[in-house]
Amino acid sequence: MNQSIKSFFQCVASGIFVGLFISVVNNVYAAVFIMATGIPVRELINFKSVTVASTVPAVLGAIIFWALCNWVDQPEKRFRWLAAVGVVVSLAGPLSPILPSGVLPPPGFVLLTIPMHIFAGILCMVLIPRFVR
Repeated sequence: MNQSIKSFFQCVASGIFVGLFISVVNNVYAAVFIMATGIPVRELINFKSVTVASTVPAVLGAIIFWALCNWVDQPEKRFRWLAAVGVVVSLAGPLSPILPSGVLPPPGFVLLTIPMHIFAGILCMVLIPRFVR
């Protein structure tokens, strides 16, 4: 067991902090995108949905990183690979021709959401190992 790793609850708190930071980045991007393009997507992409969708994966990522630090060698390297795979898998949602609610995505939905997924993944890969240790 790696003694430099924080407790489980400190890791969850770190994940919440990283997730909230990511949600700020993604909400700012969404606001700038909507103002620049005029595409009305507020019913699908709003402050609440972006904040939840940014924070929950970061908390799960912090828990996964905590587990990797306690159970495997080279946890940062493995975590970054898992996060990269997670980002690629998460792109299936924005690229889907039909949203989970059964409606068609509005114009510009892909241009709005894909960068948000990539921002979140990169920030998780960099910040979670830094804050959890």
